Amino acid sequence: MHDGSDASRAVDLVTSGDQGREHRQLAALDLNGGTAAFTGSENMDAKGTIEFTGGIAAGNMLGGKDVLPAMVDGFVCSDLAFGARLLASLFAARDAGGDYRGLLSAALLVLHSDRPPLTLRIDHHSDDPVGALKHLYRRATTGDYAKLAQQVPVSTDRQRVLD
Repeated sequence: MHDGSDASRAVDLVTSGDQGREHRQLAALDLNGGTAAFTGSENMDAKGTIEFTGGIAAGNMLGGKDVLPAMVDGFVCSDLAFGARLLASLFAARDAGGDYRGLLSAALLVLHSDRPPLTLRIDHHSDDPVGALKHLYRRATTGDYAKLAQQVPVSTDRQRVLD
């Protein structure tokens, strides 16, 4: 999408030449709010995607058919900041059944043209990776770390230094 392609074209470009595409799942949301998804036939049930205004939810190996609708509701029914809404959707999905194998990891990536990227990962947590991600999110978005992040150059201000 970097070259201006919409979500549908981007998903087609990525998946069409991939010999392992039937084992892959890809969802995209473009800058205009367009969505597209691909779920290969070899992905494990429950699987699917839900497109909604301003977003898309996707998953496979889900603990049931209620997981994706819960994920969407967790996002759209929240009035929190964007990153916190994403976390709310992860909690809702987890509570609706999550991954049928259990959860060990969770991740969050928030990109915005006039804010520094927020990329958080919990790669292995045997108890509650989504809860650990929420704790990490809170630490990264408040206090001294958040103040420091305000000075990170962004695409709309490459020389940014805030007091």
